[in-house]
Amino acid sequence: MSSDAQGERPRRRWWPVVLVGAVLVGGGVGLYTATRAPASPTTAPTVTATSLATPSSSAVPGLVVEAGGGGSTVASIDGVTPMGYPDTCEGAVAAATNQLVAIRAQPEGWTTPEGLARHAALVDYFSPGAIEGATWSSTTKTQRAAEAAQVDAQLPGMTTTDLDAALGAFRVISCTPATTVVDVVYGGIIRIPGEEDWPVYASARVEVGWLDDWSIREVTDVPIGESPASRVAPDGAFTAETRAQLLAAGGPGWTEYANARP
Repeated sequence: MSSDAQGERPRRRWWPVVLVGAVLVGGGVGLYTATRAPASPTTAPTVTATSLATPSSSAVPGLVVEAGGGGSTVASIDGVTPMGYPDTCEGAVAAATNQLVAIRAQPEGWTTPEGLARHAALVDYFSPGAIEGATWSSTTKTQRAAEAAQVDAQLPGMTTTDLDAALGAFRVISCTPATTVVDVVYGGIIRIPGEEDWPVYASARVEVGWLDDWSIREVTDVPIGESPASRVAPDGAFTAETRAQLLAAGGPGWTEYANARP
């Protein structure tokens, strides 16, 4: 009888830290969750239910933001990502969330020509050169291309799919009429042919600027120790309890999205 028939989960290999970290977060604090050795089916996440606490309001209290929503139209480049956001803090957080998730997803493959082309096109679209000082767009495309061959050699066929901020949370660092900075934690699946799907949390700090709409100016790591994605891992699947643990690990300022799931 096979091990699968006995109800045992396939064994995951310990994927290279830098490579998998680069896929979802580009390194930094999200690395631990995205590359940690897999937990057993009975292992609880780092923060237990008994330690849950209600997070306080963010730097801009009372925000109601729907992941995947907030726009009046959709991006012409993919026909899916919302655009046309209101010039408000809610609009800025929604834009940062949706544009980040669109760029991080790589259903065509992380190292394929199609995947690299999709990433570059989305970066250009969501970080227009007309925004003064927006240098992130050129550096992130260069880094992705440079890492592609190394990733493909060790993790061939890797894709990142089903990315959803509604599984995570956000924290507003600052919001002005011109720029907004927000930390975003989102969930997603890393898939490699022949391996078990791996649900992970990842995070990023996103700065968006206003130029007739909110658009990305910069994406960096959330400072070490400040991202709950580095301390809570979904054990095989995303659950409401895991998200509650994520909020508790984040502490004051972290807020779930209005359409949080499951």
